[in-house]
Amino acid sequence: MTFIWSQSLTQWNRDINHSGDGGIVSISVPNLEYKHQLTLPQYAELIMNRAFQAVNFSSATLDPWHSPSFSTLTLQNTSPLSSALSTSLNVATDDSINGTVSIANPGYYGIDVLPQDYQGSFYVRGSYVGNFTISLVSHSTGDTFASTGVIANSTTGQWTQYEYTLSPTATAPNANNSLLLEFDGALATDGSLNFNLLSLFPPTYNSRANGMRQDLMEAWAGINPSFFRAPGGDNIEGLGLAEFSPRWQWNETIGPLTERPGHLNAWGYVLTDGMGLNEYFQLAQDLGMEMSLSVFSGHYLDTTSVAEDDLEPYIQDTIHELEYLTGSVDTPLGALRASHGYPTPWAVNYVEIGLVNIVPDNCNILTRIQKRRQPLWRHHQLCVLPL
Repeated sequence: MTFIWSQSLTQWNRDINHSGDGGIVSISVPNLEYKHQLTLPQYAELIMNRAFQAVNFSSATLDPWHSPSFSTLTLQNTSPLSSALSTSLNVATDDSINGTVSIANPGYYGIDVLPQDYQGSFYVRGSYVGNFTISLVSHSTGDTFASTGVIANSTTGQWTQYEYTLSPTATAPNANNSLLLEFDGALATDGSLNFNLLSLFPPTYNSRANGMRQDLMEAWAGINPSFFRAPGGDNIEGLGLAEFSPRWQWNETIGPLTERPGHLNAWGYVLTDGMGLNEYFQLAQDLGMEMSLSVFSGHYLDTTSVAEDDLEPYIQDTIHELEYLTGSVDTPLGALRASHGYPTPWAVNYVEIGLVNIVPDNCNILTRIQKRRQPLWRHHQLCVLPL
């Protein structure tokens, strides 16, 4: 198979300055599981730090969550939502103003409020039978642009998910707005409630769940892109072998958001990995782009490398990734992909091994790439590209 560059635009994905989370992905709320973000993003989620993800518990942060009711907010890891999302936000109810407890999140760069439907959800743990009030409010004036009630019946020791829709009828004058969640503290009989995976999405491109921003995707489609390489090389390589700087792992970016732990990327902030492997391929398909899959070459950004004799597990991991992407539903990994909502195999015609490799003089990168190229060709008849 011969690789031919189209004369149309080629797109490389590189998650810098929160260009994924807080970017093209439609998320509005940062710290969805308490991870952090900062550019013009693709992923539509609006909430920053929605799930309080971090490298470890000691590095998790509340920012930018705060309590307008001056209630005490703490992070806890004693009651994980899942094995992937172990840290949650505990909201104490004994010191609230007039009994109303509130938490708020201003989004990545504020929240743009338009006359459209916003879809959201959150998880709660603790005894609470009552109402939650969810609103989009001006951070500067306190004006409410949209509000809805959620009837709750949560129990001690269990996580319960609630969903809601916010429907503003007017455009806010600026993006200095927040998502506000309020509840009656007297009805939280455990003395506090825990929250996790608090999410808010505006309409997404092609109405995809966990999808991309409409405006950026429409602009992107307007330039007729033809080729998409993802994930980004810095993501693929990671900073080094140390535990605090893990590289992107494909099997931690698939399935429900509750099963995605996120990771620290090379640019110093934590990615939720809500924009994961399937989302990359769905993005490429939606815009009619040929997908080139980037895989780990064995080299890290700090110039350290996996020994050649130790490459076999990484080769097998790539083969498993390709089987997940391209296998029929009759195969174990193809069935797993189908269970994640993608029954039709993805088209994978190109694989790129490594990117911007910074290697010592005594390391023969071509030999190492050839060692990885041969089994990929043998298993999947792919055009494998080193770069």
